Amino acid sequence: MPVARMVTAILLAANAATGAWVAAPSFPDPGEGRLWAAGLNHQGTLFVIGGSPFGPGTDTNAAVHVLAPGGGAWEEGAWLENPIVRQAAGVDALGRIIVFGGRDGLDPEGDLGQAYVYELDEGQQGWISQRTEAAPFDYVAAATDDQGRVYSIGGGPGAGATPADPNLAHVERYVAATDTWDVIAPMLTPVADATAVHDGQGHVVVIGGFDQLGTTRSANVARYDIVTNTWSNDAVPDLPEARTGMRAVLGADDRIYVLGGVAGPVGTGVTRSTTYVLDPDSGTWLPGPPMATPRSGFAVALGDDDHIYAMGGMNDTGGTALVEKLYTPPCPTMLVNPQPKQPWQGQTAVLSATVGGGTPISYQWRADGTPLVDGPAPGGGTISGATTSSLTITAPTPADDASYDLVATNACGSVTSAPAALAVRVPPTLPAAWTVTNLHPAWALSSSAGGTTGSTQTGTARMDTPEYDNIQRPVLWEGTAASAIDLTPPLSAGGSASATAGDFQVGWWWWPYQCQIGGQWYTCYSRQACAWSGTSGSYENLQYSGWEYSIASDTDGTIHVGTISTDDAVGNTFAHAGYWSPPNYSFHDMHPAGVSKSFANAIDGAHQYGSIHTPFPGPTTHAARWSGTAASFVDLHPPGASRSWITSANDGQQVGMAEIAGVLQPGLWADAATSFQPMTPSLATSAGVNTCAGGLQAGSAVIDSAARAVVWRGSPDDFFDLHAFLPPEFSGSGAYGLHVDETTDVITVVGFGYNATTARQEALMWRSEPASACPADLDGSGDVGFGDILQVIGAWGPCGTPCPQDLSGNGNVDFADILAVIGAWGSC
Repeated sequence: MPVARMVTAILLAANAATGAWVAAPSFPDPGEGRLWAAGLNHQGTLFVIGGSPFGPGTDTNAAVHVLAPGGGAWEEGAWLENPIVRQAAGVDALGRIIVFGGRDGLDPEGDLGQAYVYELDEGQQGWISQRTEAAPFDYVAAATDDQGRVYSIGGGPGAGATPADPNLAHVERYVAATDTWDVIAPMLTPVADATAVHDGQGHVVVIGGFDQLGTTRSANVARYDIVTNTWSNDAVPDLPEARTGMRAVLGADDRIYVLGGVAGPVGTGVTRSTTYVLDPDSGTWLPGPPMATPRSGFAVALGDDDHIYAMGGMNDTGGTALVEKLYTPPCPTMLVNPQPKQPWQGQTAVLSATVGGGTPISYQWRADGTPLVDGPAPGGGTISGATTSSLTITAPTPADDASYDLVATNACGSVTSAPAALAVRVPPTLPAAWTVTNLHPAWALSSSAGGTTGSTQTGTARMDTPEYDNIQRPVLWEGTAASAIDLTPPLSAGGSASATAGDFQVGWWWWPYQCQIGGQWYTCYSRQACAWSGTSGSYENLQYSGWEYSIASDTDGTIHVGTISTDDAVGNTFAHAGYWSPPNYSFHDMHPAGVSKSFANAIDGAHQYGSIHTPFPGPTTHAARWSGTAASFVDLHPPGASRSWITSANDGQQVGMAEIAGVLQPGLWADAATSFQPMTPSLATSAGVNTCAGGLQAGSAVIDSAARAVVWRGSPDDFFDLHAFLPPEFSGSGAYGLHVDETTDVITVVGFGYNATTARQEALMWRSEPASACPADLDGSGDVGFGDILQVIGAWGPCGTPCPQDLSGNGNVDFADILAVIGAWGSC
């Protein structure tokens, strides 16, 4: 047997051993059996139609009972007009309940069951076309295919058949669209009192029943191929035991269940409680859990709760009003496959999948086909969640690169996700040499840079104006203080440029308008989102109609993200996250349902990042991600945090803040709430991560009571102190923008420094210098000689940062560095 079929058989056998029938609500009159009724599920409600007991009155009627989803008791529907038993029923392509066949349960010579539509409140509601004259009325098997066509299969007198009145092989089906019964190929073997079911794979399966003359019970399983209009008695193995009066149903696990019925010689048969289960894929019958009550001639249906309901029926002592149900867990299905990930080395990697199906479901993650366990990862990090739907690898390295997949298993079977490749990226090494450029414009009172493409920088500069004194202006630089361009649009008082990418700079400006105050007209201003293309005159107002304020926070060179806001007369404020997109740069609102405020601060590929405010009572801020729509909102709030938000995102990383145990922590995310990693260095009392790019992060850390601009390499203590390169008059600094050139690995960081001499904040740019091809050439002479030994001696002793004379990298300039110079002696 193939491995897949062996696994299926093992799982099915396990399900049969552990599953059990449980009691469900009984019919209202427990003293009378509910016999020879038809069962079906119509829009989630279970219907038991016709059969006995019959109602009172001159014209004795047959009952209909219904059980609503989650209902605790059966209720009566509109009664049928005649005491018909052994009717057949189905739900057609128009969603109607179709009832047909059967005969008078009180008078063998009485009425025969005609075909009609049944409605819960009105009962019989109009005739439909009747079956052909060849169709029997009694002991007919019924099934409905996946196109809503209702089948009338075989039938006849059953055990009372004679050569003159035999059981038949006749088959026809009802087509609702044309209101016709179409005669199709007859069965190869006539049967009556058989059971039929659609197998979900394009076939109708007919099981058991009396033979043509009613002398023996059959174990034959006939399969009808709907596409080819042909029958086979060999496509499915015979039932392990010959039966009549049993019932078949397709479980939620896509397996055919054959329940109860009568076995043994005709006339002395015994009612069974046993269950047989057929897996259509393997073609194997296995014993299933036995019912608590033996029964035949009963109603059966699959409920929306994935339980098979066995309802009423006859047994060897009369009849029963009991109902029982069996859970048939749907097979697991992979609703959302894990996605390929390219995390940065040291950054938490999370792979997750969403699995549907019946519970309980077990999970197993694999790497290149090998099952994983929680514990050490190949790269030295830690694996957790190996047997859950979400796998986490902390501090991964390229040694963890593999094709990962998830195997989900329940009692029905297993499903394997699509593979997801994990390819860990290594951020550039933090260089030891940096150059600093002061970008402070000569005309400014103070300045700060916040965004960079490497070649250009954006930020703000404050200037003294006659009307507004100290007011900030949006600024664009091209690498020097002299290149500063004031982007303030005409007639505006100022603004701010927060980010740049491609040909765009984004931020906000003071939009001028006329307002009346105290009977006088003045020029007033409103803060509104703005985009520029290199000049003040290129501005484009991005304000969204109907809202008072807006701000554009970030751009990828095509799409701008930001926030629109307004307030009301009593001081309530409202904010919605969104983005502006070409060609008209209209605003797309991403405000999720059920939150009070939302803010978009960053964009990275198809995702936007920021925060939301949870609604009252107890509002708090949660880090957020979107994928272009309000419905795509994902909460990235770290477990255990009281508040969190994201300020920047790039290259698969996000940075921001989270308050944990009452302490605000700067941190790094990798697109999952559980991936949050605090980034405060152990040497610092506090820190802030403001931006990220190319696997690096930049911000500031308070070390020795001073705020110092730093750049990290993915972990709290793998950082470089940029402040060390500033002149001594700078007492503090911070970084807000970061760019890594993918070709040269040159790193550009922008921010500010506080100049104690000029008593102002000044925009700064740090740029890494390419590593020297000859680090021992300390004096830059082009060769390694005595001049370089003098450079070492002049820096002798403990060495801070930067310290090019520390050639050995031991933190001191000492004899080891003289040996390094001697080892590189000569032309360089």
